[in-house]
Amino acid sequence: MLSETMKLFACVLLAAIENLNHLYPSPSFLPDLPPLKLLSSIPLEAINVVLTLISAPLNSLVVLPVAILYLLQNNILYLALRNLSAPVFQVCYQTKLVTTAILSVLMIENRSYSRTQWICLTSLSLGVAIAVISGSSSEPSNPNNNLILGVGCCMVATLSSGLAGVYFEKVVKGGVAVQANPPSSPPLNKLIQHKSLNRNSLWVRNIELAGLSLFVGLAWTALRSLSSPPSSSDVAPPLPYLSGFTGTVWCLTLLQAFGGLVVACIVKYADNVLKGLATGVSLVVGTVVSSVVMGTRVEGGFVGGSAIILGR
Repeated sequence: MLSETMKLFACVLLAAIENLNHLYPSPSFLPDLPPLKLLSSIPLEAINVVLTLISAPLNSLVVLPVAILYLLQNNILYLALRNLSAPVFQVCYQTKLVTTAILSVLMIENRSYSRTQWICLTSLSLGVAIAVISGSSSEPSNPNNNLILGVGCCMVATLSSGLAGVYFEKVVKGGVAVQANPPSSPPLNKLIQHKSLNRNSLWVRNIELAGLSLFVGLAWTALRSLSSPPSSSDVAPPLPYLSGFTGTVWCLTLLQAFGGLVVACIVKYADNVLKGLATGVSLVVGTVVSSVVMGTRVEGGFVGGSAIILGR
């Protein structure tokens, strides 16, 4: 939820700058305004963007399926990480390329891949299988690792990731129809300066996605607290909401928030399969860091599987 909050504020700021650029065109990133005028205009335009979105709330529901799928994916990935070592998890999660490619062909019009590309994706599945088989024997002494549960969670997460990514790509590229703006209340109309907001803007869609993700996350948190009330035997006082948020956790939160914005840019200007192919180098980095920092053993089979995946 904190990641989505950070993403929400960042996207409101970027959407405001983008909207001002339409009103005051400039070859640079910032609109053609004097510095003092620019500093005062950005906050006002940010408020205008938010009010414009609130005036037509039904338009934002088009990204609700993405928010639900990402909530499922983000929660189930932590369960997968509890039961798999970092390298095995990294390689196993690469199967999202296969599910994403299949869903892209099924859901996006005129999307197809060559025979060579399908062969590369099939070799990816082979590399994942080799790596998982190797990983199943690399940590036999750890009773907390459940390979079947971990791999199963990864498979659910890859399907959720592929479906959410392809649908969101379709939305930001204008492939999903936007409902007509419902009439807003007269007081709100007086507050809105103009309604020249591009609904398919990358930043506007991310504002909607982050806002809905916050709502879904709050509902999920409430349901969890209601389904598991503290028992009478609990003697420890309840922990504050941000208990355990060390510097490392804050870094992870920032990476997840602003890494999501980078991913959104890739989806807008490329596609989901290219996004997955570009992350191959992170597999090598993650494996090296895990072996050095956490002492994870890397077997020969795992190296071979990783080589097949990176060679795709």
